[in-house]
Amino acid sequence: MKVNHIGYLVKDINKSVQIFQSLGYVKESEIYQDNYVQGGGGIRQETSIYAS
Repeated sequence: MKVNHIGYLVKDINKSVQIFQSLGYVKESEIYQDNYVQGGGGIRQETSIYAS
C-alpha cells in the first residue's frame, strides 16, 4: 500500500502548525483557504507540513 498523504481535522490551523513545528515538522506551503467545500459546507483551510 502506498500512502499519498494524511490529513488532520483541527479547530485552529495556526496553533496546529506551531505544534507540528515544535515537533520538528517543517511548513511547506502557506495556508490556503477554500471557500467552496462540497458536501460539508463551511470553509476549509489547509497547508502542507513534512517531517524534517
